[in-house]
Amino acid sequence: MILETGSPSYIRMWRTDGTRAGTSVVDLPRGFTLSLNNAGGRLVYASSDPSTGSQLFSTDGTAANTTPFAPVVSYSNPTSSGELVYFLSWRPDGSGQVLWRTDGTGSGTSPLIEAASITSLIARPDASVRFVVPGADGSRLWSSDGSVAGTVPLAELPAGAMLFPSSGSTLFFSANDPSTGTELWVTDGTQGGTHLVRDIAPGGLGSNPASLVNLGRVAVFAASDGVHGNELWRTDGTDEGTSMIQDLAPEADSSSPGAFLEGCGGIVYFTADAGLGPEPFAIPLSAVDSSARSKPCPVTAGASAPVRPRPRP
Repeated sequence: MILETGSPSYIRMWRTDGTRAGTSVVDLPRGFTLSLNNAGGRLVYASSDPSTGSQLFSTDGTAANTTPFAPVVSYSNPTSSGELVYFLSWRPDGSGQVLWRTDGTGSGTSPLIEAASITSLIARPDASVRFVVPGADGSRLWSSDGSVAGTVPLAELPAGAMLFPSSGSTLFFSANDPSTGTELWVTDGTQGGTHLVRDIAPGGLGSNPASLVNLGRVAVFAASDGVHGNELWRTDGTDEGTSMIQDLAPEADSSSPGAFLEGCGGIVYFTADAGLGPEPFAIPLSAVDSSARSKPCPVTAGASAPVRPRPRP
């Protein structure tokens, strides 16, 4: 699916099989959102019309098989996990938020939990989701398997906890503690398994970790230790396993690395500003995790071997 903006304030959806003949516009109702999420092989999206209000739609990419299936008050943070799409909606009176789940049918669309605020909705490898419910003195981590009975509270987290997407068994998140400022934390969902990873910027200043991405058993992220600016870091979830990989911008300047992506052939790509504006960078996966196995690069029959970028020294 391809979304195209244009034709004033109108968004059109296209479908393609990679060929010119197989590329065409899908005639959908105007006003649909930019979010398209997979629910059991069909795409779910929201559309608002003055005559019908906001509704959820299900589509297979053809106008004939695009149908509304449930009304909604609002639709935000849609997240696919397993065969379901989870999303947030405001209560009708605007007094709080509701976490919903849908399988792309009216009968399979239902609320799971209500709270004054719900943040950090992320998918998990086991087809569940995790999210945070902020409180007056801290936050609470929650888990849901798509059922009301399976929507349960987990560990208490510090105030301002924001989860990073994670493919591993543990979750990294940033949180603000008065003694450390905003730093990197980790949790396995239990209270005993929730702890500060490292006080990267000693004292209450905070390193403000951002853009964290898991690369196997190690994660890369951006942080500032108060000396080198916002730079490239790695962590395995322990204090001793957390360190700066490279200071890309001189001295206290910040390169602000982000958009990390593990490519084939043992290369990690990202963007950073080393003084010439945002540019693409590449580093060996071994610089992040010396024991990691790289993804093989596929080679099409008759094609030359893939060209691997040379990491900047």
